[in-house]
Amino acid sequence: MKDLELCRLSVAAVSRALHAREFSSLELTDAYLNRIEQLDPRINAYITVTAERARTDARRATEELAAGRSRGPLHGVPVALKDLYETAGIRTTGGGKIHSDHVPAADCTAARKLRDAGTILLGKLNTHEYAYGGPLTIRTTVPRAIRGASSTFPVDRAAVPEPPSQPASQPQRWAPIPAAASACLLPSAAWSG
Repeated sequence: MKDLELCRLSVAAVSRALHAREFSSLELTDAYLNRIEQLDPRINAYITVTAERARTDARRATEELAAGRSRGPLHGVPVALKDLYETAGIRTTGGGKIHSDHVPAADCTAARKLRDAGTILLGKLNTHEYAYGGPLTIRTTVPRAIRGASSTFPVDRAAVPEPPSQPASQPQRWAPIPAAASACLLPSAAWSG
């Protein structure tokens, strides 16, 4: 499968394919890291990309799954965390300048549980300073990118199908930007309009 095809799979499809060994966690992680390298300079979705750790963890997940030792449905699945979640040994700024050099000694509960489940951390996602940006919504006509928002909407329009149009007699629907869009690689199945 090509990188873009891998990046468009839903989490459920990825989990099934990883457990069936149709492709490896390392192949999937490399596909995501390639997309991040291509897109992030334009959309600024990531504050920190943890490529080395991601590849190390993906190799381990690939070996564990090949040996039949699954940690559950998220084992080997790449994820990204908002830069609000403390991650041991990885800079966590919360989007604030005064914390630009903050490196936590321990993972927060959510990060620890995701790591224990075998997920692969791709990096830390941009955010409004300390998430004080307020709620952000978009019309069904999607702008190309909203940088640094509570959830950064993907600029890769090929990865996001257009939501169904509405008759002019109906008011425009508003939809919160999905958190899944933060990774700038939103699977087409995730957009519900």
